[in-house]
Amino acid sequence: MTQIIKAIIVDDEIACQKTLSLLLQNLQSNIQIIACCDNADDAFICIQKLKPDLVFLDIKMPGKDGMQLLEMFQNPDFSVVFVTGYDQFALKAFELNAIDYILKPIDVERFDLSVQKITRNVQQQKELRFLYSNLNNSIDFQKKTVAKLLFHYADQVVILNVQDIVCFNSQDGVLDIYSTGFKTIRSTKNLMDYEEILKNYPHFIRINKSCLINALHILSYSKGDPCEITLYGGLTHEVSRRRKTEILKTLQYLLKP
Repeated sequence: MTQIIKAIIVDDEIACQKTLSLLLQNLQSNIQIIACCDNADDAFICIQKLKPDLVFLDIKMPGKDGMQLLEMFQNPDFSVVFVTGYDQFALKAFELNAIDYILKPIDVERFDLSVQKITRNVQQQKELRFLYSNLNNSIDFQKKTVAKLLFHYADQVVILNVQDIVCFNSQDGVLDIYSTGFKTIRSTKNLMDYEEILKNYPHFIRINKSCLINALHILSYSKGDPCEITLYGGLTHEVSRRRKTEILKTLQYLLKP
């Protein structure tokens, strides 16, 4: 049985709130609207109180905009879909790990496809959180493991939970770190440094010479050649052919029911 997805709409236009609610109702989706907010400050309180699975978020609003609202959460435990009349913010939206970006006025056919995609993604994220819970109960953290990592990003020191890191990817001597709750971070360390730091976390796997992934953020992987792994946020990386068999066996063990 498909689980209900609790959602909040954040939009300063009441008409848009009603339109979105009505479209979801007409599609008979399993997305249930539990609250609507017309500004970022109220939404911040509402999200903390009601703990939704999903937030439909407008960008341009009086006061704080939708992007600023999202950045108020250090490690969001909800999925985000931007619903806006502005297409120029799409790139930044996906950098903030939005699972979809819907333009107003909403096209009904396009929205139907979006809802199917949203439902799959949110369910996968709920399953990931369940996997994390089981993993935390099964791994001996008395070993020399780290719960958080510090990264220098611009003029900030960013603190990330290890479990929120999606992958490390090195290209042309530059190492990018992708996570579920923060924009992409660039590090001066190399990939081997983090591989050593995270060696006691079995779900961090080196899949090729330039990529270290968190297996618990895998959404899918292909069985053929080339073997590609799709991670949270739509990130796709190819598995080294030389290590393909070994890596797939490891993944099947880690991700088995």
